[in-house]
This record gives sequence, C-alpha cells and structure tokens, in this order.
Amino acid sequence: MADITKIEPLARVELSRNGTPLYKQFYAPASETFDEYVSDRLILATNMTVAEAYSLGGVSSAEWLLVEVDQEVQLGVNSSSNLIPVGGVFMLGGSSVTSLYFQNLNTNTQATVQVVATD
Repeated sequence: MADITKIEPLARVELSRNGTPLYKQFYAPASETFDEYVSDRLILATNMTVAEAYSLGGVSSAEWLLVEVDQEVQLGVNSSSNLIPVGGVFMLGGSSVTSLYFQNLNTNTQATVQVVATD
C-alpha cells in the first residue's frame, strides 16, 4: 500500500482596533492529496545583480507554494521580470507555479530561503 500524502490548508485573519474586532475570516477547506512535492533550503549571496532561477525539482507545476525568508528578498513567480519584495513568509495557493526567481539586494548579509511546494 502506497503512502498517501496530504496537505490541509488553514488560514485565519483577524483585524481589530482598540480591542474591537473589525474583520475575521477563517479558511479551512477539506484536505487534499498530492503526488509531488519539494522542500529545499537556499542560501542567497549578497548584493545579487540579477535574479537567479530556482527549479522546483520533481514538481512540474506547483499548486501550493510556501516561501520563508530570514530577511527581505525579491521574488519572481514564473518570471524574473516582475519581482516583488518578500519578508517573513509568503504563501500562494490555487495557482500554477513552474519556476521561482530570487534576488538578494542586501549588500552585507546572505539570505536564507526555505521553499516548500506541492502539486
């Protein structure tokens, strides 16, 4: 019997002002099974002049993506022409990611990036 690997997305957003709730939303769809996944840790050099491509390894097209960084870096999804600044954690679901591009603009410190992607 083969192992069944599952992902169970869960997100909760709560905004309040002076203790008064302004917004509450909870997202918890049913769990999903997946066949392909990748989990990698990257070290980005300092002062990168161009974004470098990262292949998702055994995942041909990722539906769920989680990127965690220890400092702000530039991230491109499927293209290096439109980079966005990412600091902390970035999660993307329900899309089709085939490649990622990273650029560290910090002139003094290398950046550590953790990437988890599933089909």
